[in-house]
Amino acid sequence: MGFILRLLIFSLSAQPAEQSDGLSKKVTEVIIETVDRVVPLETDEKPTIDLVERFNHVVRKYAHFSAYLVLGLLIMNALGTKGTVLVVSYITMN
Repeated sequence: MGFILRLLIFSLSAQPAEQSDGLSKKVTEVIIETVDRVVPLETDEKPTIDLVERFNHVVRKYAHFSAYLVLGLLIMNALGTKGTVLVVSYITMN
């Protein structure tokens, strides 16, 4: 599973900036539309576009954080308890 996640991170990192930005804007738009179904945000179409522009950066940061968090947890799980001790030792030494 960790190998698949590393391939996914690598392939997404290899995308040109325009393609990556377009993908994240689509994801941001889906998130905004989903939230709008639960809690109505705005009725006009233009504010939705403004919301996509405003929240795109946040969505990208959370996506990066989540991907690397899951990868880190998978690596720690693969290393077992010795890996946990190793990570804790490294953190406390620095």
